[in-house]
Amino acid sequence: TVYQVFWFPENAYQGGIAKILADYKNNEDSFNANDYRLKLFNHQIKDSVWDKIPIIGSKIKNIRYFFSQKKALLKELINDKDAIVHIQTSRKWTFFRDLLLAKAIKKQTGNPILFTIHFAELNKILYGNSLVRKAEIKMLNRYVDKVIFLGNATRDEFISAGVDEGICKVLYTFHHYELDEKPQKIYEPFKLIFMGSLDERKGIIDLMNAMLKLSDYNVQLNICGGEISENIKDKFLSLQSQLGEHVKFNGYVSGENKLRLLREANLFILPSYGE
Repeated sequence: TVYQVFWFPENAYQGGIAKILADYKNNEDSFNANDYRLKLFNHQIKDSVWDKIPIIGSKIKNIRYFFSQKKALLKELINDKDAIVHIQTSRKWTFFRDLLLAKAIKKQTGNPILFTIHFAELNKILYGNSLVRKAEIKMLNRYVDKVIFLGNATRDEFISAGVDEGICKVLYTFHHYELDEKPQKIYEPFKLIFMGSLDERKGIIDLMNAMLKLSDYNVQLNICGGEISENIKDKFLSLQSQLGEHVKFNGYVSGENKLRLLREANLFILPSYGE
């Protein structure tokens, strides 16, 4: 069994990780053909009054979640000694919490553990405190069998920081779409499309600034994404106003609407700082 371990809190934004896990699930036959059984392990906890305490409430919820998730996963692994635990992780507290989970699993069951880090740049993934960072690297080397990165640059940063090169692998993110017909390449206007989280690291502000230089051309930018990050919201709305009909904000898109927008686009563009 390959346990895909992740946490999508109910009603939370689901981005690239959700899409990758959906692709795994949609290709479950490939796992079965190689004698692997795929299991999605998205543990949930009930809300508590403690979670509503200002400032520290979210931290309390994360701590409660760690102990609840660990208990539930270990309960399953006790009866599944040959299972592989594939943890889908991110940055900072999420990354540190998942390292503690890996440590608990390795010590109590010895199951092989894979980490896929869905973020880029070592300094944005690990904590800045040198002692905490050393502990994180030590746990990676000791309790994780393979660390999967989305690109070579982040992989090389981790190796330079002391992570064993032998456990570091790169697996590029893929998105597979079946289009029943050839895309209709209509150039009036020429349509660009951006899909991703609306925050600074995805480069959306850079893209909108670039669009200002194309104001004399018949070009339209379709922006697809969920909630706009607070630290760029004012700038985003200002640029949206300046661009007028040259930009269209579609919000979060999925399913057939997402495929339709991709079919109609002439160019997909993702000026991310980490991908």
